[in-house]
Amino acid sequence: MDGGYLGERIAECYEAQGDLAAAKFWHGRAVEENPEARPASVAARKRLEAVTIDDLAPPHTYIVTRRRD
Repeated sequence: MDGGYLGERIAECYEAQGDLAAAKFWHGRAVEENPEARPASVAARKRLEAVTIDDLAPPHTYIVTRRRD
């Protein structure tokens, strides 16, 4: 409903606190809502690309790939 505005604000708060994994998640949610209206979140996702949770869980347990029919 808000076009990703709130997700972007939440992401900025997490990033300011140093919680980069949470920031990346919320920037992603903002981009999902409206990528054209959230260029800052698109840029943040690229900037935070190296941030992962691989130290907590192996990628195959949390990365979902879409099947193409």
